[in-house]
Amino acid sequence: MGPIHFYLEVLEAIALGVFTLGSGIYLKELNTNKKQRKLSTFEYTMYILIGAAFLVIIIKYLTDPILE
Repeated sequence: MGPIHFYLEVLEAIALGVFTLGSGIYLKELNTNKKQRKLSTFEYTMYILIGAAFLVIIIKYLTDPILE
């Protein structure tokens, strides 16, 4: 595998980090809004989906060393 493969793996890790950071910030904002008022349908859907995505990422990284 050449250097292109390495750069693509690094790019994938950076993209996952940016996604995780941005989603975490938005989830914190939704949590704050949830305490102040009732969330709209869209906000509640995003709250559930982001929480589920975090669970999938956590499970993936916990099981990844076991499966390899």
